Amino acid sequence: MNTKIKIALLSLLVIIFSGCGGGSGGSDLTESVVVNETQVIPEGVSISYPLSAGTYNAAITSNNNGVKIQWIGNATCAPSAEIKSYSSNCTLNQNGQLNISNPTLLGLGGDEIVTIKVTSIK
Repeated sequence: MNTKIKIALLSLLVIIFSGCGGGSGGSDLTESVVVNETQVIPEGVSISYPLSAGTYNAAITSNNNGVKIQWIGNATCAPSAEIKSYSSNCTLNQNGQLNISNPTLLGLGGDEIVTIKVTSIK
C-alpha cells in the first residue's frame, strides 16, 4: 500500500475516533458537593442546610440510635424514620432545606455523631 493512502486512512481513523467524546456513557449529569462534614447533634436538636431548588443526593450516617431526615421545599421524597444510614436522591421544587434531627427519647438518648454529604445533581 502506498504511503499517501496509509496516511489518508490513518487521518480518517483519527477523525472518526476523535468524535467519540471520551466514553462518558452519554450522561450529561454533573455533581457538585454542597455539604461534606461531621456534626455532633445533641438529643432533641435539629440542624438544617438551606438549599436552592434542584436535585440532590444525601448520604448520612450516625453512630448511636439514629437520626431523622426531612426535606422541606415541595420535595419529592418523604421524611425518614429514625435511621443510622440514609442515602437518597431528592428533588426540591422550590428553595428549601434539609433537616437532620436527633429525636428525644425521654431525655435518655445520647448525642449523635453524624457524617453528612449532600451533592447537587445537575
